[in-house]
Amino acid sequence: MISPNTAYHIQKLLIRSLRCLFLILIVFKLNVGWTSTPVKNFSVNSIKLSSNQHSCSNQTPCIQIGNNNNSVTLLSDLINENNPIIPSYLWFGARVVRNQCFSIKGKFVIDVAIIYFVNIHCYMDSGSEVDIVPYNNASRWFIDSEFQGCSQMWRGIKVLGNDSSTFGNSAAIFLNTKIKDAWRGIEVEHNNSINIGQCSFVNNYTSLHFGKGNNYSNILMNIQGCIFENLGALLPAYDGQPQWLSRSVYGIYSEKISFLDLESDNHTTNVFKNLYFGIYIKNSNAIITKNSFIDSDNFFTNGIAIDQSSNIINIKNNSFIDVYNGVRCTNSNGTVINIENNSFLEEQKIQDNSIGNGINMSSMNHSNVNVLNNNFTYHLSGCLYSLGTRFTFENNDITFTKLNTDNTYVCHVFGVHEKSSINNNSINIQNFGSQVYFNALSTIRIENSSYIEILDNTYSFDSNNDNKSSVIALLGTKRFLVKNNKLFFTCLGRIFSIWN
Repeated sequence: MISPNTAYHIQKLLIRSLRCLFLILIVFKLNVGWTSTPVKNFSVNSIKLSSNQHSCSNQTPCIQIGNNNNSVTLLSDLINENNPIIPSYLWFGARVVRNQCFSIKGKFVIDVAIIYFVNIHCYMDSGSEVDIVPYNNASRWFIDSEFQGCSQMWRGIKVLGNDSSTFGNSAAIFLNTKIKDAWRGIEVEHNNSINIGQCSFVNNYTSLHFGKGNNYSNILMNIQGCIFENLGALLPAYDGQPQWLSRSVYGIYSEKISFLDLESDNHTTNVFKNLYFGIYIKNSNAIITKNSFIDSDNFFTNGIAIDQSSNIINIKNNSFIDVYNGVRCTNSNGTVINIENNSFLEEQKIQDNSIGNGINMSSMNHSNVNVLNNNFTYHLSGCLYSLGTRFTFENNDITFTKLNTDNTYVCHVFGVHEKSSINNNSINIQNFGSQVYFNALSTIRIENSSYIEILDNTYSFDSNNDNKSSVIALLGTKRFLVKNNKLFFTCLGRIFSIWN
C-alpha cells in the first residue's frame, strides 16, 4: 500500500511526463487540421456551433439520446456501423463525432475506448448525466464543445473509478469546452487521468469534484487556463439533487486525493471568480501555483479553504483580489501549509461592517503554517488571523490604505501557545481616518498567547490620527520576545501596549 506522501512524490514525476505528452497531443491535434488556433489562445466565446439553429426551447435539430430520466444509453449502440444514430467516422483507429447537437435524458454512457467529440452541443435534461467508463489505454476527448442545462440543473459528467492496480491509464481530455448548470460539472473518481485546458465552468454547484472520500485516490491531472465562475442565480435543483444553493459553491472540491496538482504557468492561469470556495481541500496533499481568485460582486468568498487535513499543502505565486478570506485553514491536525510569494489585493470594500483576512487559521493542532514573502495591499481586511494555530509570518510586504474602521489588525493572534514568529516584515499604514477608536488599530495584536516573538519588523505610519493606535498590543500574553523593530511615525500613537 503506497502511503499518501509517497504517492505525492511519485505523482509529481508522472505529472511532468503527462504534461509533455499532453502538449504533444495538442500539437498533433493542430497538425491534423481540427483547428488553426493555438491552444493558449483558445476562447470559449469562439466555440463554433453547427449551422442548424438550436436552443433549449428548440431542440428539434438535435439527436435525441434517452427517453426519460431512467434511461441508460450506451454510446456503442448509437454508432453501430450498420445502422448508426450518431454519425461518426474512423480516424487512425479512433472514432470521431463532430458538428452535432444532442438532447440527452437519463444516463449517457461513453463506453467506446478512443473517441473524439468535436464541436458538439449537449442539452442536458433535468438530473441527466454522462458516465465515462474506464478502459485500459482509453482516451475520450471533448473539444470545442458545450454542455448545459435548460429548465433545471443536471447531474454532471462522471469519470468513473478504475479498479486496476495501475492508475492513470484511462484518460479524459477536455479542451476549450464549456460546462454549465451541473450539480458536479466533472466528477473524477480514483485511478484516472484527466486533462482540462482552456475550459469554462459556469453556474455549477461544484465544477470539478475529485475523490470519493472513502480511501485515498490517485488521480493524474493537468488543469490549465480554465475559468470557474458564478454568473447570476443557478437553475432550480432537479428532483433528488443532494445539494443546492442559489449560487456556485465550489470551483474545485478535493477529498482524500494523494496529490491535487494545480500548477499553472503565466500564460495558462486558472481563474476562480465569485465562488463561495475557489478551491476546497479536504484531507489531500496539494500544490496550488499561479492561479487567480477574484470576487467582483461583493460576496463572502474564500479563495482556498483547507479542512480536516493532515497533509502537505503548498500555495505559491497566486493572486487573491477582493476575496473575503484568501486562504482559510480549519480543523486540521499535523498539517504543513506553505503560503509563499502570493499577492493579496483589496481593490474595493468587501462588505460593510465586516472584516475578512488574507489568511485565516483556526483549530490547526500541531500544524505549521508558514506565511513567507507575500505582498498584502489592503484597506479593510487583516492580513493574518490565527486562533490557536502555530505559524511563521516572515518577510512579508504589507500596505494598508484608506483604513477607516474599528477592530482591524495586520496580525491578530489569539490562544496560540506554540512557538510562533512575526519577523522581518515591512508594514506601511497610510491614510487611516479620524474614526479609528482607542486600540482599534493595533498593527500586531496578541491575546491570551505565549511563546510569540516579534523581531526585526519595520513599521511606517502616515496618518491624521493621534493617540488612538498601538503598534503592538499584548493582552493576557506571557513569554514573548519583542526586539529590533523599527518605527517611523507622522502621527502620535502608542508604540507598545500591555494588558494582563
